[in-house]
Amino acid sequence: MTEGEVNIYGSGLESDKNEKTKESGEVWLNKEKENAFEEVLNILRDIERLAEEEAEKELRDKGIIDSDVIEKTKEDARKEAIHKSFLYIFNPRFEASGAGPLSLSDIKSLEYAEINSISASQVAGKDITRPLFIFFNTSEFQKFSVKLQGKHGMSSRGLVVPPSGFSQESSLGKTGLIIATAGKEFISHEIRHTIDPNLDKRSGRDKILEELFGYYQEEIIDAKLSQYSHLAKPQDGPWRWLSRTISQDMYYENIKDEDNISLEEYKDLAKQASDAARLVSEKYGHIETQKAILKSNTLKEFIELAKI
Repeated sequence: MTEGEVNIYGSGLESDKNEKTKESGEVWLNKEKENAFEEVLNILRDIERLAEEEAEKELRDKGIIDSDVIEKTKEDARKEAIHKSFLYIFNPRFEASGAGPLSLSDIKSLEYAEINSISASQVAGKDITRPLFIFFNTSEFQKFSVKLQGKHGMSSRGLVVPPSGFSQESSLGKTGLIIATAGKEFISHEIRHTIDPNLDKRSGRDKILEELFGYYQEEIIDAKLSQYSHLAKPQDGPWRWLSRTISQDMYYENIKDEDNISLEEYKDLAKQASDAARLVSEKYGHIETQKAILKSNTLKEFIELAKI
């Protein structure tokens, strides 16, 4: 808990007092999912390590000891192993759908990275590092995305393949996988979503909570009030923008079949969610507010929390 913040669950609600441990973080985290992320990270690290070791051994067996040559060859081997692993993950799906497989030449710009999220780590009470595949060539990403999403993939600059997109017996069947272009905001936003324990449980209007948390760091904590100097109360600006951001038409389109509400009703609920987050943050601080959003199963539950 950061300085100046108090426990939001200290009076009247369930106690949050002992919810954090150094090793496992907050008890509301999905421990099975966190363990699966560790498994994915370790698998990919092993793939990289083995590729580098084999490449170096092959060179040394040939009597090549030039350090620059060895390092370049190890890097090439590591990258090729990652590329082959990526194709191994996705090509069976593409072949089954009739989209046709990708080749190594289609993913030349692809890189594997482990990204640590400071903001997610602060909320989770533990280190949050996630595996990502990043395309540095937009055309290559679009080709991949179209095979995965159809024509909608042309406008995409990043996507998350949900756990349901993989075998449920695999680690990826518990974590899902983020594939993106090199856009910091998208990557940060999607990594934050991965610590939400209710991400796959909410439906309809309750999904507003997911984007409320997803954008909280970017729109509220990282906000620059100078951008809102034209307002009578610049401090209102970030909260108004958060409300507009989470009420975008695309988010309504994602839930309209699950909830019998109009777009205007959806926008009003998004504003209520933003207003509630502001009230909670003014009482308890940003970290505790974000925890409360994540732990809330329903939008109504969170809005009611703001009245306490």
